[in-house]
Amino acid sequence: MRITFLVPPIKNPEALAENIIKLLSDKTLLTKISENGYKMSLKFRWEDSLDKMEELICRQNYSA
Repeated sequence: MRITFLVPPIKNPEALAENIIKLLSDKTLLTKISENGYKMSLKFRWEDSLDKMEELICRQNYSA
């Protein structure tokens, strides 16, 4: 499994701070998350997102 982010519990600023400190102090983890996130981002294209958004808008307009 590729780690692409760290998620703290909702409404837990202490956990968020811990994750930030973890990334700042562990360059290996920071690099791994950055590289994995970049690789994941290559799977997405603006054109595909636009097509999906247009489809959702059209469906919403026809069902209204």
